Amino acid sequence: MLKSIGNYEIIKIIAEHGPTTICLARHKKLKRKTFLKIFKSADPSLLQRFEREAQIVADLNDRQIVAIYDFGEENGLYYISMEYVEGGNLKEFLERTPLSAPEILDLAYKIARAVAVLHQNNYIHRDLKPENILIDEERNVKLTDFGIAYHKSLHRMTMEGSLLGTPLYMSPEQINNLPVTPASDVFSLGIIYYQMITGQHPFEAPRIGEIFSQILTKPVDDLKKRKTDLPDWFVDLVLRMLNKEAGARPQSAVDVLKEFERHLKTESSQKEEITVDEESAYNKPIMIVSFAFLALILLFAWWFTRENKIPDSTNNLSQHPAPVIDSLPPLDSAALRQRAPQNNQPQSEANVKEARSVIPATTPPQNNEQVNAQATGDVIIKTIPWCRIYLDYQLVDSTPMLKPLKLKAGTYTLGLQNPSYPIYTQTIEIKAGKINQFEFILDSLFSRLDLHVLPWGDVYIDGKYIGKTPLQKPIYVTREKHVLEIRNEYYGSYVDTIDFSAKARIRRQIALQDLKNNP
Repeated sequence: MLKSIGNYEIIKIIAEHGPTTICLARHKKLKRKTFLKIFKSADPSLLQRFEREAQIVADLNDRQIVAIYDFGEENGLYYISMEYVEGGNLKEFLERTPLSAPEILDLAYKIARAVAVLHQNNYIHRDLKPENILIDEERNVKLTDFGIAYHKSLHRMTMEGSLLGTPLYMSPEQINNLPVTPASDVFSLGIIYYQMITGQHPFEAPRIGEIFSQILTKPVDDLKKRKTDLPDWFVDLVLRMLNKEAGARPQSAVDVLKEFERHLKTESSQKEEITVDEESAYNKPIMIVSFAFLALILLFAWWFTRENKIPDSTNNLSQHPAPVIDSLPPLDSAALRQRAPQNNQPQSEANVKEARSVIPATTPPQNNEQVNAQATGDVIIKTIPWCRIYLDYQLVDSTPMLKPLKLKAGTYTLGLQNPSYPIYTQTIEIKAGKINQFEFILDSLFSRLDLHVLPWGDVYIDGKYIGKTPLQKPIYVTREKHVLEIRNEYYGSYVDTIDFSAKARIRRQIALQDLKNNP
């Protein structure tokens, strides 16, 4: 285990996510606690995102953004020192804290205000989710994890066909690889609000493809039926935020914030009117009677003290007053709860849920090694061609791997992503105390569709937009039935269900003119 890096001594490792390690650390001279994010990877694009995260946070410099203290490199390890927030992330907070309607509105307002800081500075987060929203013990909100955020003035840094964001919180335009805007963050924020209201995700599904399908097509349930005490304006706002069309949503978190301020101001003024016009008229007689009664009591007390001498009680008092005891006992460091957010994740193309980390060190080193050896296993994944590796929807590494992953024994959802192929998912089982090796050749997992369309058309596979012909590269799909659709506003649409289960490659040449001439 790494003991120190730069000016920081490492107190404990909180989580390990592939090339990124999150630690609780302390500055050697200032003695200030900090979250330390340590990065090691041979992938230059991931390193570039790691450095850019530090630059973005430094540029924002706002109390609702987790502050950055330091950025450095030592022996090939890069690190970011960040503000230590006592509390946890929104995911953990919602799991342990039931919220009333007023509390939901208050927290939703604070989150919108934090995201509005980004949008006012022309940044788009692109990976908003509960794990990236920190809640301190006073319920203040701070935003974190800006590894895939980008400034609107910059060109896109991703290759065509790659995905950026967490599948469960991606907007339709992110899924379709269309340009993102602040309205894309608004969609993700709408999902978060939905979870705060219902305790459930609106598009939960076991596979990434099914998640995408639901985001693109599934209508959102009537929230008013789920929580009847929420104001109508807030329910309507969440539904607009979850609109499939980016143009129909509030265009940024600033617009969401304005909705809050307008309605909350209206509700506040209405309450004030009730207090002045109704309650004060009712309370005035009561107040007059109360003051009169109090005056009589004081008068009686004065008369009684004059007529009856009060015995001197000073002789009954101790001549030495008892020492004042500090109401705050000394802190027991062993009992302190040092919980850090589990949301500082690797800066890469698709972060989804928290990666499962190795058992935290809570016993002496010798016992820890024995426990970890029994409860974890080494994982090696080999692919042709290269792939980004996801476990339980969390990016953990890319192939070729520099070293095995050490994971708790159990069942995981493995995801493989290469920009030229669809995302492949499979359930794998990690056995404790063993080397678990998995090998995949993507060409054997997918079929290739070569498409030639005359004159041109927009291509959709299973409802997902692929691109406009002529396509720059072939289409790869999983080996099962898929619905191909070609749309052209002048010639109509071509729809066909193609079975790819037994073929590695299929060619289609489609003349849309023939469809118009032979309906």
